[in-house]
Amino acid sequence: MQIEYKKIDQIADKVQLILDNESKKISNIRDLEIKVNNLHNNISPSFTSCFEDAEESKAFNDYLRKGQISEFVTKSLSTDVGEAGVSVVV
Repeated sequence: MQIEYKKIDQIADKVQLILDNESKKISNIRDLEIKVNNLHNNISPSFTSCFEDAEESKAFNDYLRKGQISEFVTKSLSTDVGEAGVSVVV
């Protein structure tokens, strides 16, 4: 009977050790998540553009960050491209 209690205590100690290790791992993962988020925020600060129109600012930011040219208005030096030298890139 005494041996069974010892085995149960040993098993309980091992289970507790496993739970403690898992708790530490979860805590480490949360710490790393916070660090990665902070690093991401520091690497890509918010860009304040010189555009007054919010749509133009968004289009310009999308062009800079994602390479998307949709809804981005470009200006051309030639007048044959569009009205007043402005062409809309689609």
